[in-house]
Amino acid sequence: MESARCRQSAQSGAIPRAIRRNSGAISLTPHPFHHALQLLPPLVGVVPEARLNLVIYHMHNNEVQEAFELMKDIEPASPQEYILKGVTNLALGQQMDSREHLKV
Repeated sequence: MESARCRQSAQSGAIPRAIRRNSGAISLTPHPFHHALQLLPPLVGVVPEARLNLVIYHMHNNEVQEAFELMKDIEPASPQEYILKGVTNLALGQQMDSREHLKV
């Protein structure tokens, strides 16, 4: 009964497509960051992962400069931060043909 009600709500559009349940698993739309620019910027500085997710969003959309701006003043403290800082510097260095960004 409960799953029938969930399916009906999902089909009616009451549940956003990004979080609809499908056979016990959450299925994502082809673009899971569809609302990232609305949701994440206000959370940067409040929720630690918001900045990292926003960087990933920008990198996914080839917005390297925006991703770099979010990471340039971050002193990495976790493996995820080290990876994103390195990837953003690498991408910007390649884009600008700058060896300085590759040294960071």
